[in-house]
Amino acid sequence: MNRQPTEEEMHVAELLQDLQRHLGHLHYTDESFLENVQTHLPKMKKVLDEIENYLKE
Repeated sequence: MNRQPTEEEMHVAELLQDLQRHLGHLHYTDESFLENVQTHLPKMKKVLDEIENYLKE
């Protein structure tokens, strides 16, 4: 039987999905790959920091 995820687990799952969306925009075959990484990296760091802070609570 499947258990119901907690509100905290759902929040972390949503944050991880956000991180996956950022990663999905990065394709090493794109001419602007490094520029795209540079654009998305701060956003991904923010999401990871949010996950880390949420887990510390």
